[in-house]
Amino acid sequence: MDKQFPRVLLVEDNRVNQQVMLELLEQLKTRVTLAINGLEALACIEKTHFDLIFMDIQMPQMDGMTATSIIRRDHPEIPIIATTGNALHRDRQEALDAGMSDFVAKPISSYQLYETLRRWIPWADLEPISNHTDSDFPPLKLGRHTAIDTQQGIAHVGNNKSLYIKLLHDFIQDHHNDLDTISVALSNSEFKTVERIAHTIASIAANIAAAALYKSSRLLDASVRVRNTEAIDLAFQRFSTEFNQVMVELKQYEKITIGTLRKNRQESQAREQPMDWLLRMDRLLSEGDAEAIDLLSIITDEPELLKQTDRVNQLSYLIHRFQFDDARQVLAEMGSELEH
Repeated sequence: MDKQFPRVLLVEDNRVNQQVMLELLEQLKTRVTLAINGLEALACIEKTHFDLIFMDIQMPQMDGMTATSIIRRDHPEIPIIATTGNALHRDRQEALDAGMSDFVAKPISSYQLYETLRRWIPWADLEPISNHTDSDFPPLKLGRHTAIDTQQGIAHVGNNKSLYIKLLHDFIQDHHNDLDTISVALSNSEFKTVERIAHTIASIAANIAAAALYKSSRLLDASVRVRNTEAIDLAFQRFSTEFNQVMVELKQYEKITIGTLRKNRQESQAREQPMDWLLRMDRLLSEGDAEAIDLLSIITDEPELLKQTDRVNQLSYLIHRFQFDDARQVLAEMGSELEH
């Protein structure tokens, strides 16, 4: 048993939630493995011993309840912590009945995560999360009356502003069509689809600190669950208003700030040699810094490195799955190839 670096399995299907939890867990000096659904979690447990599991409830292919029931057959000793945006007593009881050890509601603060780990793996030598600053990022200003509390959102990710900005960008990229998807699903009475999307949006909204969108998402989810047509219509109208406001603000901010930032970085990195960015990438990966994903989008355009297509593709796959140690091995191979 390694008392300095406990091994944790994170089971989570949503990209934003993955990045938040991975960042916080890595800052706490745990060794984290990511699984995106219950089936992947079972496969991971077959190969590796874990000291603790964080288990999302609603996931595709196999949900958290089912996965936990299966894990408990052979591993009654592993603490399994349910993570979900639903904090009702009924949800807590269902998680405990399925065999989970504890329950934490999203968004999970750095302090709450620290205390949960201390409670269930008291032997671990954990390091409290320190303040993380990114001096090269411009201030986050979305307007005088904003739908997003950026200061609170940055606190949710251990004060890592670069990660927080990436979460905002990913939210636009991954979910800009969700309102239309929900509208079509409601017209076709596909209530499970609405529940799933509303649950996901609520979880993300909580992490980025979009309070009104979080509340309207929860309300829509609850209304659909009871199949109350009038309540669903009212909840969807409120959700539409809050969703559109958040998207308008984020797109405006991305256009003004993130675009400028990336342009500046691209101009700076254009003056560097391929080996320079390999070394930069290796440093970011060694620190578990999510900025590695942003850098990846720039370096994949480097002509000299595109000659190593298979390795570049493998590097991209590993980084997007947050398998940073394996990605560093691929970087080393790419560096050796450049030197020959």
